[in-house]
Amino acid sequence: MDTRWGWRLAGAWGLALGLLLTGCSSTPQVDAGVWDDGRFAPSAADTRPEQVWSLSPAMQHFVDTQVRPLQRRHGTRDGLYLALRDHAALRLEYDAERTRNAAEAFEARAGNCLSLVAMTAAIARHLGVPYEVNEVHIAPIWSRSEHLVLLNGHVNVSLGGGRETLRRDRLTLDFVPIEPGVSFRSAPIDDARVAALFLNNRAVEAMEQWQWDDAYAYLRSAARADPGYLNVLNTLGVLYRRQGAPVLAERAWQRLIDLDPSHVHAMANLERLLRESGRVGEASALALKREQRHDRTPFAAYALGLAAAERGDWAAARRHFERELALAPQFHELRWWLARTYLALGERQRADAELAKAQALAPTVEGRRRYQAKLDALRALSS
Repeated sequence: MDTRWGWRLAGAWGLALGLLLTGCSSTPQVDAGVWDDGRFAPSAADTRPEQVWSLSPAMQHFVDTQVRPLQRRHGTRDGLYLALRDHAALRLEYDAERTRNAAEAFEARAGNCLSLVAMTAAIARHLGVPYEVNEVHIAPIWSRSEHLVLLNGHVNVSLGGGRETLRRDRLTLDFVPIEPGVSFRSAPIDDARVAALFLNNRAVEAMEQWQWDDAYAYLRSAARADPGYLNVLNTLGVLYRRQGAPVLAERAWQRLIDLDPSHVHAMANLERLLRESGRVGEASALALKREQRHDRTPFAAYALGLAAAERGDWAAARRHFERELALAPQFHELRWWLARTYLALGERQRADAELAKAQALAPTVEGRRRYQAKLDALRALSS
């Protein structure tokens, strides 16, 4: 979607996922009543939370040969900051194809924001540089995979000082910079929450590959790493629903709503499940609660636009796609379909602009290359 963002939360069959909840010791916790270990086979996937900050020999070599010399000249914190921000040898690229741990991100020189933050944290840990991972509160960013609708969050990392240090005295690395002029808030999250986000991402990615046992194992580990990370319940409900266990899915989503009555994404998933089982009255009550919170199901207008495009009604497609922009302006496929629509309507300049936006927003390196090829071809036609 998670998206050009780092952590991702899944929603079932066209519905949305939950928002990140910053927890503390008094936060309600995921309880044992939602789990059903007997449904799943043991997983061989590496679900250890500590893998998030694994330090590879290659990372150690980078620290010894590149970071430490800069630290001797600029200080412990500033040397690390400069090495990660400016060092040409790293050539880091944003790539949300999968959520990598620190060692994998370093080897690939690529990752989503969560992976690149984990890489930074791993090196900072090794060097004894204080750091703080921040959840960045921005407008919802939606994306879609083949089977899921995803709400994508964003994190960055600040170096220097403890929690008592003034924020202006810290240096922040943001691997997917927020657009200039966009206002946002951020709040620190602890390492347990980072691990839970990582494992939840891995669970979503396993679901996309129909790997139910691995997805369940990741979620189990996420709940153990941070029992206060309630979005595990939303992803667990999606897993149960996709695996054909609607009773268990309802139990997970209802438990999440009980713990967090404002969780509109769990409401949306449960509402659809109730409608499909014929419980229209209960579903309508949930729909009313969502509407009162001004929640709108993502991609409804997008789906109408696709249908209009398929039948060749490009004027209607344009209306629907432009309406969807209000909710999902960062969704690269929407920009691509707008480009196709404008081209069909003879507005080549607008098509070029939308295709350029799709290329910039694509969450993977390969996706950006494909869009660039399309953009080059369109511009060749215009020359």
